[in-house]
Amino acid sequence: SVICGEFLHERVAEKVMQPKTCKSYKATFSIFKELYGDIGIADITTKESRDSKSKIQLIPRNHSKCAAYRSKTIKELIELQVPQENRISVESSNKHILRMSSLMRWCKQQGYVPDNPFYGMQIRINQSNRQPFNIDDLNRLFDDPIYTSGKMKHSYYFWLPLIGLYSGARIQEICQLELTDIYEVSGILVLDINSFKTSIEEILGVY
Repeated sequence: SVICGEFLHERVAEKVMQPKTCKSYKATFSIFKELYGDIGIADITTKESRDSKSKIQLIPRNHSKCAAYRSKTIKELIELQVPQENRISVESSNKHILRMSSLMRWCKQQGYVPDNPFYGMQIRINQSNRQPFNIDDLNRLFDDPIYTSGKMKHSYYFWLPLIGLYSGARIQEICQLELTDIYEVSGILVLDINSFKTSIEEILGVY
């Protein structure tokens, strides 16, 4: 709890995390704490990350809003073994895993832990039925007056399509980027998207 508080305080203070995002992180940390207790951050190993990955997928969808689930603990909800169609989505499960990974990556940077046990733990999503954008699709998007005028409600409405176009990254990967994820390594500008980080460091031999 102490380390989680320190992590969130720094992120909010540096304005790299909005209050709404902070609330989501707190919800994830609360789930993990209920599953394993308020253990030391250095005691979180690959065993806990693997176990939490499987258990998180068993949580019912909208459990905090549903009267049938609201009063139950996370452990009780998991034991219910609700049908697959009533559980949280793979995307939501991955968000919890990525938040824990962000925490542990920060802890590694601070010297609290030697490794990030949540690295690479995301659940793979079958995207075989998804088709890539063709030229007509891209022209329709980038030539639209809403886009070319630059008068978007939020700045990320402008930047997300561009980053996706030039990087080929998934929307979840792009949306989790923070300003601190853009930096130079040995004179090379890096766009650090989670699991890419280790391979970049290994390739350049900087660590």
